[in-house]
Amino acid sequence: MTVIPFSGLAADTNSSPYVDYAGDVLYVGDDSGHLHKFTGVFRGVPAEQVIGGFPAEVSSGNVLSSPVYDSATGLVFVGSGGEALDNTNGNRLHSVIALNGVVRNAVGMGTSALKIGVRDAPIVDSTAKRVYAFIGADNGGTDSLGHRCDPLPVCASVYQYQTDADLNGQEPVKVIVGAGSDALNDTNHYLFSGQFDDTYWSSADPANPSGYLYVCGSLLELDLHPSLWKIQIKNNAFFDRTRGPQLVDSETNNGCSPITLFKNENDGKERLFVGVSENAAAFGGGGCTTGSCVYSYDLPFATASSVISLPATIDDDIARFMSISVPDTLSLIEAERESLVEPVNEGTFNGMIITQIARGIGGGETPAGTTFTYTLRKNGSNTIVACAITAGQDSCTDAHSIANVAGEKVVLQVQRTAGDGDLTNVDIRVQLGSAAAAAIDAPGGTGGIIIDNTVSGGGSQIYYSTRGTGAAGTPKGVAVQASQAGLN
Repeated sequence: MTVIPFSGLAADTNSSPYVDYAGDVLYVGDDSGHLHKFTGVFRGVPAEQVIGGFPAEVSSGNVLSSPVYDSATGLVFVGSGGEALDNTNGNRLHSVIALNGVVRNAVGMGTSALKIGVRDAPIVDSTAKRVYAFIGADNGGTDSLGHRCDPLPVCASVYQYQTDADLNGQEPVKVIVGAGSDALNDTNHYLFSGQFDDTYWSSADPANPSGYLYVCGSLLELDLHPSLWKIQIKNNAFFDRTRGPQLVDSETNNGCSPITLFKNENDGKERLFVGVSENAAAFGGGGCTTGSCVYSYDLPFATASSVISLPATIDDDIARFMSISVPDTLSLIEAERESLVEPVNEGTFNGMIITQIARGIGGGETPAGTTFTYTLRKNGSNTIVACAITAGQDSCTDAHSIANVAGEKVVLQVQRTAGDGDLTNVDIRVQLGSAAAAAIDAPGGTGGIIIDNTVSGGGSQIYYSTRGTGAAGTPKGVAVQASQAGLN
């Protein structure tokens, strides 16, 4: 109905418009690093404002994210990539004064080695006076909770800033959610915006909320395997982080889709929806046949475990014990390797994968005539989660589920249960996961996933578009409707 070219004629490949309905104003970024302002959007004559500091040069030569306007402070928050050759002001979060276009820049965020920067819109909580930015190529180091993303120097990170203070003068506060993009292997994993859960939005004190922020990052030690994380917010500050389900089961150059959270009041369930484009993980892929899936997870989910033991040798039939929380040697004493279930880690483990990985030359296969059995134990007793690696094999899986309650102690038992062959100088990897409640094929993965409320008889749906070609030459960009419960 109305087409208004940007002043300067710059392209826009990444920034969706943000409308301030009260002010009848629209903000949108472009690929040259300028923020544009349009007035009279619905109640007047739509036109771009080209005076009073607009278009504002936010980050010269860098692609901007979608902006968000904060009515409490009169600031527009927007992220930038790092495309400019002289990238001194990219890969970070910026604030722009809506009245005059004056720009302030966050410091200490992205690395200049990669271009992806802050590609998705920030989250602004005006009541809590906080803004959150998501970056897929952070500058590494140690986050505000003491975590690192070793061995890679680049991290995927979530930053928190105060909305009512100058970005330029704030000390960065961040949480690492896995390894970031890898310049050596030309992999660019955008870190899309996360979402807060219902506990956060329902906090008794909205100015100092507590709850969880869910985001799709990656594994730490396995580089770029997209995985879900939950970041605990306590009294408006980062308090803890835990990794949830691993979404893919091998290295991928593609991350996941943006995630969507929704609490359906009809059935009382809060669900997380997310799509992956390839290599759907072993946990919860039941409804997928192509490796490209949409998953539905019931919240909360249990903390996932993906731990490798330090080099081990098993040359007898005595039971040994392995931590599921931190890399360590196998111990003959169970209590030395038990992991305590904290309240933040409560939930259900659905299944287990064990892999024997040889150090140096050779494989991790079980010797002829021999069996090694792996049993998950809780509070000193065996659980139903167990699997055996027989002769010539190097892995096993189990699909049983166990619930974990705060205060319980969990450990993995490792034992040669048949034969007399030895495992010498091997790593043992244990992976525990929370299964998706439902899954459905989505050729090529998806873009963002949209919720259709809780109305019965046609409501309680999700909508998304596929990004790849499906069966029988189905074209890309197919719009799909599926039920929230069951993804039917």
